Amino acid sequence: MRPASSVIYLDWNATTPPHPEVLAAMQAAAEVAWANPASVHGPGRRARAFIEQAREAVARLTGFDARDVTLTSGGTEANNLALLHAFGDEAAAGAAGAGAAGEPAAGAGASGGRPPGGSTARSWSRGSSTRR
Repeated sequence: MRPASSVIYLDWNATTPPHPEVLAAMQAAAEVAWANPASVHGPGRRARAFIEQAREAVARLTGFDARDVTLTSGGTEANNLALLHAFGDEAAAGAAGAGAAGEPAAGAGASGGRPPGGSTARSWSRGSSTRR
């Protein structure tokens, strides 16, 4: 068996190895901003500040206003959010039951893939994007 350092990785569509600068940033954030960013206590406010700094950095890189940058937990959520903004609720309703590869999404169930309470991505995104 080959040592891990000689493995040739070809699944770049699924994920990529993190860049060393990304690993360093993640470690720094995990050390001081590990708390729930929705909490009002000090550690939560520190975590929220890290998220807002990341949002502002993405906005600067893309030329968008930071209020229009929505951070997601992964590719399927980002794809569904993009469909919702591009085509409205009809597209999101059709895509809600399928994951990024067209497989049924885990947890889509009776809610149709929407967050608990029946809200849509628009109601839980931070800002309202008007640029497409």
